[in-house]
Amino acid sequence: MRRSMRNWAVIGVLALSTVVAMAGEAGKGSEGFFISDDDGLFTLNAEFLLQLQGTYLEEEVALAGDLYSGSANTDLDPRSDFLVRRARAAFFGSAFSPWLHFRFELESSTDHDSLELLDAYIAMEFSEANNWKFGQFRTPFDLFEMIESKYQMFVERPVGTAGIDFRADGLSDIHALAPSRDIGLMYSGHTKSERIHWKIAVQNGNGRNQTSNDNNDFMTTLRLEFQNEGGFSYKATAAHHPERTEYTFGAAVTGNSVNNPMFGDGLIDLEFGGECFVGVSRSCGYVTADNDALEVFGALRTRAFQINASWQAWTFEQQALNASGTLTDLDQTYWNVDFGGFVSDKRELAGRYGVIEFDDPVDITHMPGAADLKLTDREVSEWRAGVNHYFSEHNFKLMIDYGEVTVEDDELLIIEDSPLDATTELGKREETSSGLRVMLAFFI
Repeated sequence: MRRSMRNWAVIGVLALSTVVAMAGEAGKGSEGFFISDDDGLFTLNAEFLLQLQGTYLEEEVALAGDLYSGSANTDLDPRSDFLVRRARAAFFGSAFSPWLHFRFELESSTDHDSLELLDAYIAMEFSEANNWKFGQFRTPFDLFEMIESKYQMFVERPVGTAGIDFRADGLSDIHALAPSRDIGLMYSGHTKSERIHWKIAVQNGNGRNQTSNDNNDFMTTLRLEFQNEGGFSYKATAAHHPERTEYTFGAAVTGNSVNNPMFGDGLIDLEFGGECFVGVSRSCGYVTADNDALEVFGALRTRAFQINASWQAWTFEQQALNASGTLTDLDQTYWNVDFGGFVSDKRELAGRYGVIEFDDPVDITHMPGAADLKLTDREVSEWRAGVNHYFSEHNFKLMIDYGEVTVEDDELLIIEDSPLDATTELGKREETSSGLRVMLAFFI
């Protein structure tokens, strides 16, 4: 499916290039290179992004408590590498009418062995208050996810937004909380002064390049924000040094029904459980769980500094066990603040702090057996300090940051000698990943 979508995107770009090849004008504008016909009804713009990254990371696992009595802490060999973090090409413009727009964006990187389709949508901008978008696009949730990669303040987005993978065995990998791109439909608009903006999106909820929905429900997202007159430019820093203060603040909610991991994927026999068999099962359907979230966000930009903040409350329905071993909801809170201040027109000092934590102690391991290890509580924290040099704003910049991500897990081991005789041992596992990241970014 992914390869098919990618091929169609390439074919579409080539076809549009052919249409506007009879252009009467071409050049370099504020939105990359462009070509246009004499009437301006057909336009094609092109953008290119290259981000080269180097990393040096150290990882440590510290164990404590009766559960790990006699166990040694572990230091993993440092990891260092160079990679092409992102190499992207975007093509966008208008066709047939000034209100009909399109965008295709493709990406390759060291992590991908082929091109990956990012954006692929058609937008119909009838008026300021009546805009429609259909295809694959960003879900309007999470301030840091909505700021494009080329406009970020740090080498990577916050851990709660982007996730992180650890090398050590265990449950420490942190998956991204917020949705990214998905396929669907979105209505959006703003007032004439651009002070009030709104977005309503209905998407499959399966992630990017997944061309079908895996259940009979959709992910729905609503976003409302208030901005300075003329609108807020979604960039993470004050690199363009605006003459007047710019801001945005507001709230967003999202809800997505996913196949309940406790029951498996696909159609389920609703009467007896297990897999659905035609001719045997009398009633089959999906057993889903709701993933819901609320975000409160804000950003303030002056000529010399910018601060970006997001607070999110997440509920994952029936994806944990309570103390009695029955299904319960997993509630998490995530917040992050980024701050960047310019010490000269081109040099910026930046800081970040963020936390993800369980609201209530629950077990998310679902590990049955005589020896039952339960993860009863978790807190993830991240801090970073960085310096950025903007040779030509976001078009050519050098980013350097150093920081640390720490995952603290409270664990409980239940050992049943018999149904009426059980002992428990408590332990704490702390996993830390720290190091230096450097990125050279080029965007035209």
